[in-house]
Amino acid sequence: MVLASYAHGRGWPIPVGGSQKITDAMADDLVDHGGQAERGVVIADIAELDGFGVKIFATSATSLASITAGMMPDGYSRRLRTLSDGRGVCKVDFVLAAPIPWTNESVALSPTVHIGGSRREIANSEAEISWGRHSPTPYVLLTQPSLFDASRAPARLQTVSASIHVPNGSTRDCTADVIHQIERLAPGFRELIVGSKATPASQLAAQQRPTATRTPWRTPLPASIWHPRRRSPPPACTACLDGSRPRPPCETSFTSPHRT
Repeated sequence: MVLASYAHGRGWPIPVGGSQKITDAMADDLVDHGGQAERGVVIADIAELDGFGVKIFATSATSLASITAGMMPDGYSRRLRTLSDGRGVCKVDFVLAAPIPWTNESVALSPTVHIGGSRREIANSEAEISWGRHSPTPYVLLTQPSLFDASRAPARLQTVSASIHVPNGSTRDCTADVIHQIERLAPGFRELIVGSKATPASQLAAQQRPTATRTPWRTPLPASIWHPRRRSPPPACTACLDGSRPRPPCETSFTSPHRT
């Protein structure tokens, strides 16, 4: 939320050295104040967290239902299982011989660029994804960090990362779709590509498996914690339902506040 607030006032920041630096700094501050962080411990049953005063689950709805099976009210568990997966994301990374040749040169002053066309185009694109179809003109979220942080690219080269929405679980390589959208605003982009790598939604889902891990906050915390979106019934735990949505026709999604 801090980054989002800053973005509205001064533009989306680019951390020098990569976004991991932010997580590292927060973890270091936690340790400096007497906390302890654990990584790589997968939790399959909420009983494994006995003794922890606050439990925060940044997982999918179905994962939460499985982890808390037998402890949550039956009605609540059934509601969790009715939530379907939200849209997927395909990510494409590029190495370029030079900065993107934007037709509007001021775009090069922004670390983050949203490419969507008209309001109607954006709405139509997102509607296609909701119906399980790939959009021919996807909404592109693009970052060009090496313009502002030289450590993000090899010498004399530039790096660009772009993401688009796709149907959940899609195996499609969306490189051509992304290039087409960028070329609309930066003719000649294609000729600057030294290399590219696409990560389809199916691979991203496998890399970011929605399981719960031990909370890294082991310092004393209040007995309850406020969350603006969703609070599960007793046993008290905060549910940040990541990438889930009620089944049609409702399109509301529950997104973890810990993901950028």
